[in-house]
Amino acid sequence: MKLLYFRHISLGSKVVSIGYYFYPYGVFARWLVMVKYGATFNRIPVMITDADVDYNSGMAAFEAKEFANAMRFLRPFAEQGVGEAQHRIAIMMQNGLGMVRNEIQAYKWMKMAAEQGHALAQHGLGFMYMEGDCISKDSQKAVHWFTQAANQGLAGSQTTLAMMYENGEGVEKDLDIAKKWFQKAGF
Repeated sequence: MKLLYFRHISLGSKVVSIGYYFYPYGVFARWLVMVKYGATFNRIPVMITDADVDYNSGMAAFEAKEFANAMRFLRPFAEQGVGEAQHRIAIMMQNGLGMVRNEIQAYKWMKMAAEQGHALAQHGLGFMYMEGDCISKDSQKAVHWFTQAANQGLAGSQTTLAMMYENGEGVEKDLDIAKKWFQKAGF
């Protein structure tokens, strides 16, 4: 058993510490280890659903680069419409991680996550359109998706838009708009 990390969550006056553990053979579990009451710590049991364990197992497997396991755990959540799962499935399919690259499926999952408002998926879809990766190049659609993500505060999309406007790549060159996006990105 390997401790991946702890997360501390405030519940009113209580601080809950949740340990995320990774077991051999890809089994992932989460344990609520203690609740802090002032200076006293007590161990308490926690109810965890199978869905919680499966989703967190998929996320941990993805981060651990065990992509075949990540796909196995995350696919059902992607099919249920969970944007983060859809985005990660798209990344694996786009890059052939744990499977053969599948451009059609990568585009499908990335678009589904992006349409739900998932900022990283919107950014990823923008790059697909900008580079012609998994789908035909379309500068207007690239700008649309980068703008969606940038409006959610994603600095990478703000910077990409700024550079596109600064260089006139896919859009009419406009240094004022470029400056606006660079400023929003923190430059």
